[in-house]
Amino acid sequence: MLTFRSILGITLGTVLIVHSVGVKATIPIPKVSTSATGSPVESTCAFHCKTPDANEKKEMLCNTICSSNFGGFPDLQTIAQTLATKHLETSMKFLMMSTQFSNWKTQRNGFSKLFDSLSDSTFNDAVNIIQYMAKRGGRLNNFKVELGTNQNYNISEIDALAQAVDVEKGLAKEILEVTNTNAQVDSAFAHFLVDEVSEKHVDRIHILTGHVNNLWKVIFPHRNSENTRGFVIHMFDTKVLG
Repeated sequence: MLTFRSILGITLGTVLIVHSVGVKATIPIPKVSTSATGSPVESTCAFHCKTPDANEKKEMLCNTICSSNFGGFPDLQTIAQTLATKHLETSMKFLMMSTQFSNWKTQRNGFSKLFDSLSDSTFNDAVNIIQYMAKRGGRLNNFKVELGTNQNYNISEIDALAQAVDVEKGLAKEILEVTNTNAQVDSAFAHFLVDEVSEKHVDRIHILTGHVNNLWKVIFPHRNSENTRGFVIHMFDTKVLG
């Protein structure tokens, strides 16, 4: 079998991968942008943080330019913050639904546990998005979470599950739209949404749709019998969700 001995020859701005049969590849080394005089240009980190006459304006520019905010992400920060806000609002919605099923009158602890878990999951998604914004040098602007004051949480078990499916699908579709639209703008952000957020929505939608279909199949034959229907839901709550 033919073997090659490689020698790395480093020249000005270039790495030459040299084999015994000749030059195999040329890999350029990134250079700092410089002007005609050889000094760093104003758009670089080196210019604003190494000039001796630093003033307040240059200090601000140093903090801005020498940050981890690069690529197309500066144009996507508002979108990222909107996604984080919607996940927090959804988390609070699920928490209110969990509380509704855990009160003394309803006593559906299995449903309460399910919606409490959904609330925690969507809250963690929001935290992950905010942490990614900080990782990319972004920040939250006028950040606030609003809860609908006219929402009715006094709904049946099957309606609550159906609403949860719709909410999860809505968030998942929005993330897919953001990913597909901005994959060319900032591929790193798109990959983050797919790997860290979208996949979790897929898992939750799968679980919720399974619960909706299974519950509907067992309560539909008893839809006209309130006592039997209540017993079936009780068994589903304790044996499946509990």
